[in-house]
Amino acid sequence: MIQTTRCLLAASLLSFGAPSQTPPCYADFPSANYLTGWSMGGPGLTVAIKLKSTSLLVITRIEVHTGGKTGQSTMLVYSHDSANNQPLSTLGSGTFTEVTTIGWQGANMTAPILVLPNTDFWFGWQPVGSEMTPTEGYGTNPPPTGAQVYRGSFNNGGSWNGPFTQHQWKIKIFCGGQTPGSVTTFGTACRGSNAQLPAIGYSIVPTIGQSYSMTLTSGPSTQPAFLGFGVSTTNWLGYSLPLSLTPYNAPSCTLYIDLPYLIPTTTNTAGSASSSISVPNNSGLVGQFTLHQWIALDPAANGLGLILSNAAKATVGN
Repeated sequence: MIQTTRCLLAASLLSFGAPSQTPPCYADFPSANYLTGWSMGGPGLTVAIKLKSTSLLVITRIEVHTGGKTGQSTMLVYSHDSANNQPLSTLGSGTFTEVTTIGWQGANMTAPILVLPNTDFWFGWQPVGSEMTPTEGYGTNPPPTGAQVYRGSFNNGGSWNGPFTQHQWKIKIFCGGQTPGSVTTFGTACRGSNAQLPAIGYSIVPTIGQSYSMTLTSGPSTQPAFLGFGVSTTNWLGYSLPLSLTPYNAPSCTLYIDLPYLIPTTTNTAGSASSSISVPNNSGLVGQFTLHQWIALDPAANGLGLILSNAAKATVGN
């Protein structure tokens, strides 16, 4: 069953399947209900909405329920100025291109933003202008239940109007980083005709909703290479792993993983290559792993005409 699960994981990573959204770690008025008939101001407007964390947040994405306009928007997170009850300093931001379709839209933060439990902070939005205001209810006397304090700025947060308490702003915050991905290498490569040991590496650890790359260095120049994509270090097609290839005229070469999938590419003149793998945005993949090893054609290296890198275990995080 475990073997079957990992094969399905490998297939899902290679299939580039449609992502499924993980639940928000913080949400105000996340239902499908929304108001129409009024729109955001701008351009040049920044709206900041006061929020309070109930648990540790590692913010990676923020969404609002809007639409009706297209263009670039910016979302920000501010710390809290308790003396003036307004945003203090920018903790992070992200941009996205709005679409006219009404629905949840938002931005990935350029870096995770840490907010401690029971901490006041502000969500900032610099809208395109004239798009639908993301509210579920509004009123001034009295404010609707759960209406958040908010402020407005027309000089990028240099000064703030308000505070106001009128609207039920619709906000979703998504978190990550509690389970970071990882890549660990193991095994030993076999030397190529260039007298070097081909080495496996990586760019960015595997993370749901993102792509990571496995790299090859010190391989043969301008030769076909294949990134092995496996799930087992114990057996493959009836052979026990690790499998020495010395009996097959490839001295010191060892296959460490099974090879249900091979991703083809070609090394450059320096003997380097890389292959990118997309991880679906599915929280069920967190903690699952896949295995990688490079195989490169090198006719002058040995009688088998190929060499192998060391191997790596890539574990998916969030």
